[in-house]
Amino acid sequence: MPADYRDRLERLHMCSDRRHTSAKPIVYKHPITGQDTMCFHLGMIAGFIWDKGSTAERLTDPRETAQLLRELESAILDCKDTLWYRHKWQPGDFIISDNVALAHEASPETQLDPGIVGLRVMHRTTTTGYASR
Repeated sequence: MPADYRDRLERLHMCSDRRHTSAKPIVYKHPITGQDTMCFHLGMIAGFIWDKGSTAERLTDPRETAQLLRELESAILDCKDTLWYRHKWQPGDFIISDNVALAHEASPETQLDPGIVGLRVMHRTTTTGYASR
C-alpha cells in the first residue's frame, strides 16, 4: 500500500450503521500479533470521522463517504492476486479464521438455490478474550 494512502487511512475512523456509539479506527494494531490490520465493512458503514480526537475532527458527508468506500473497495480488488484466498469447498472441510484480521465474503454463487449448488451450512463460534502471549 502506498505510504500516502496508508497515512490517509490512519486518519480515519469508521462509523457503523448498526448504531454503535463509538467510531473504530480503520488501521489498528492486532491485539495478539501487534501487526497493523484494518477494520471496516464495505456494506455497513454510515460514515467516517477524519482526525478523531483532534481539533480538525470532522464527519464525512454521504458523498465523501461513498467516495472513500469506493477507494477502499478498489484497494482491496487491486490486491486480489496477492492477498486473496478462495477456498474450493469439499465435504468435510473445516476452516478456523482470525476474524480480527481477516476480510471475508461469500461469493455470489453460494446464494443460489441449494438444488443448484448444494446445501450450504455454516456454523460460527465466537470466543471472547485473548490468550496471553
